[in-house]
Amino acid sequence: KNPKPFALIEVKSSQSTPTPSLLHYQRVLKPKCCLKVVNNERMEKRSSLQNLGVQIISAERVLGALV
Repeated sequence: KNPKPFALIEVKSSQSTPTPSLLHYQRVLKPKCCLKVVNNERMEKRSSLQNLGVQIISAERVLGALV
């Protein structure tokens, strides 16, 4: 078994910048996927943190995918 996490997911209502904790654990654990879920859909469109390896996605999109 692989004990490493597949994904790190941080959820915030409006803050589009990843917290230092998320970036720290991303460096340490090296997951395949690192997401920042935000409540504001416009932040998803205008924010790109791909250079940090963090994808910003709206809560609406995440919850819609669960249906």
